[in-house]
Amino acid sequence: MPRFEREEDNRFWEIHLEADEKTIHTRAGFIGTDGKPSNKHTFDTRKDAHAEWKARITEQKEKGYTQLPEWDEPAEPALLEAIGNNPHDVTGYLVYSDWLLNKKHPRGELIVLQSQLGSARTDKKLLAAEEKLLEKHGGKLAPPRCTEASKKTRKKQPPLSTSELRWENGFIASARLCKFSSEQPWTIRELVAELLAHPAGRFLRRLELGIRGDTKSAVSYRDAISDLVRLAPKSLRSMSVVEAPRDSAALAYADLGPLDEMLAAMPALETLHLAGTRMSFSSTGREMRGLKQLTVVMAEASALPSLVEGNFPVLQALELDAGDAPIDLHAARRLLDGDRVPKLTQLSLLRVANIDQVIDVLRSSRVLERLTSLSLAGGKLSNGGASKLLEHKQAFARLSSLDLSNNEISKPPKGLAEICAKVELSAQRGKSRASLSQAELANVASDSAAFAKAKDLAVAREWNKLERDGKKFKGVYEGSDTYKVTFDAETKKGTCTCFAMAYAKKGNCKHVVALAALAAAGQV
Repeated sequence: MPRFEREEDNRFWEIHLEADEKTIHTRAGFIGTDGKPSNKHTFDTRKDAHAEWKARITEQKEKGYTQLPEWDEPAEPALLEAIGNNPHDVTGYLVYSDWLLNKKHPRGELIVLQSQLGSARTDKKLLAAEEKLLEKHGGKLAPPRCTEASKKTRKKQPPLSTSELRWENGFIASARLCKFSSEQPWTIRELVAELLAHPAGRFLRRLELGIRGDTKSAVSYRDAISDLVRLAPKSLRSMSVVEAPRDSAALAYADLGPLDEMLAAMPALETLHLAGTRMSFSSTGREMRGLKQLTVVMAEASALPSLVEGNFPVLQALELDAGDAPIDLHAARRLLDGDRVPKLTQLSLLRVANIDQVIDVLRSSRVLERLTSLSLAGGKLSNGGASKLLEHKQAFARLSSLDLSNNEISKPPKGLAEICAKVELSAQRGKSRASLSQAELANVASDSAAFAKAKDLAVAREWNKLERDGKKFKGVYEGSDTYKVTFDAETKKGTCTCFAMAYAKKGNCKHVVALAALAAAGQV
């Protein structure tokens, strides 16, 4: 999609001609935002569409817009195909470097330098030569915005909140793209589009879309996913959307939307990590032929029923994180019948509120016969659920490991620790938590900023007089001042003596959300 920018008012304009070569649509807005798309216009003939395409571009240039470079680079299709078929083999890159050196293109030299660094990563001479080459040729060798966004800063950032690029053999092998604050001038979508359009991203093998903490409400990743559908290289083997800490506000507000087109565009994926809200997998009978590891962190439980419509013939490890919400038992039964996951050996069902009921599904499932590792950590497994496990110990005895940590087993029944070769029972919570899922906890906050700040305040030792009366909680927070805070888990509302709460137009302040988080964690 050609992109044009105008520095005087910090605006951009894009135009896209679809595959039918008859349909045109545009997108415009301020740089650093996703902008707004136009309606699609389909012409009667390709000739008419191309004429309109050229006319619109001429019009924008007359308005002072400048087209960004599209990073043309000499290429030899047969050599590129050989690398793409085996992106881990350095031999193909070195053959390609010879071809580029004959064309006097600096990427040939970069390939040679970085192939040598592969076995001598601390060689100061090679590192200095690499840095000098990248600085000399700038955007010709590397996507400039992604490079700028990935520069190290002295300011400490939360985990997984910074962009990173990792190079191998002259190309970017893996990337994490984030927009942690509004200070960064580009959106994740702009970084994704630049990386995938640049020759340096031609053999990208791993891509993570990370935290985007620049708004106060639901954050859409759909435009970035749309670019992935159009531009993702065949070499991509690992994909993460959204990569962030499990309790991050980013996940509670990350809107992924329908994902079928993305999955169809990446048939060679071996590892997939999905986390956020409103994700869905609508196509029935979908088959992910190469997928070996799948992680789904569901801020909304509705993702599971659509997920089980797919077939995963070589899937070995599956991790489903319910975010403290219950999961659909009918969907779980369909998934665990074994037909859709015939090679599954590692299963994790994490932070599941109705895990006691899931055990009934598990014990009679065909997939359990093949499992070597099972984790039910972080949920609400009770003494009754633990007794069910022991009652049906023969079904679980084949396991090499069973993780029951961080549940609510106050009195583990005798013999539970010996149900299989290795049983993990650490960090049990002595009292029940407030029944709040991660999605519900996010809704307690007035916006994502309050939710994110509340996570830093949800430390029990910084609170005084934490008390619980049924579903009502109260405490005193000692911060820059002393704040008296209450929270009602039934109404999802609270009170606080802080200034922000007194003048808040809607929702709860960060202190109320922090108390709710402590209640949900069983620390009140």
